[in-house]
Amino acid sequence: AGDIIMAVDGEDTTAMELSDVVDRIRGPENTQVTLTVLRLDEAKNESLDIVITRQEIEVPATDWAMVPGTNVAYLRLTQFSANATDGIQAAVAEIKDAGAEAIVLDLRNNPGGLLEQAVKVTSQFLTTGNVLQEEDANGQRRVYRVQQGGVATDIPVVVLVNAGTASSAEIMAGALQDYDRAELVGETTFGTGTVLEPFMLNDGSALLLGTRQWLT
Repeated sequence: AGDIIMAVDGEDTTAMELSDVVDRIRGPENTQVTLTVLRLDEAKNESLDIVITRQEIEVPATDWAMVPGTNVAYLRLTQFSANATDGIQAAVAEIKDAGAEAIVLDLRNNPGGLLEQAVKVTSQFLTTGNVLQEEDANGQRRVYRVQQGGVATDIPVVVLVNAGTASSAEIMAGALQDYDRAELVGETTFGTGTVLEPFMLNDGSALLLGTRQWLT
């Protein structure tokens, strides 16, 4: 906290937009980038160069812990990234090994992610039915059914939601609620119920248009 990036590889960033700075910091894996940082200190302000080796960063989608003094596990799913299903399956296996008899699944501030991961993760908690239906402007529907082999179909679940629970996270919460698989606790969710597609305009701007809606 308090550090300011003044330059990237010697290029002054003080007048740049944040996105432009990020673009310059990013690059091929295992290459280096030098950040000139102004470190604000109560005693003095000093500038230093920090050399960073670029690497692919994989943020775990899940983490869990036993609620102290109980047989309940707290399981947080931060996003529906490509590794979400693997993370949930591994976490549930560990949770069961720890002797948990119930799960509190935290979807608060989960912005969503990949639709296929929403289907797969939700299927870990259901045995039958539909995860969602996707309806286009003509009323045609595509059904995403529960996939068999879920690892958490036999353990009680409570789901935490709030205004930051969006998109794929809402799909999961809605499906678990619709099939009486879990009770939802918290606040009204964000309300992302559509598929948005960009349409480029002649002036270079883009219009996001809802082309399909999600139904649970």
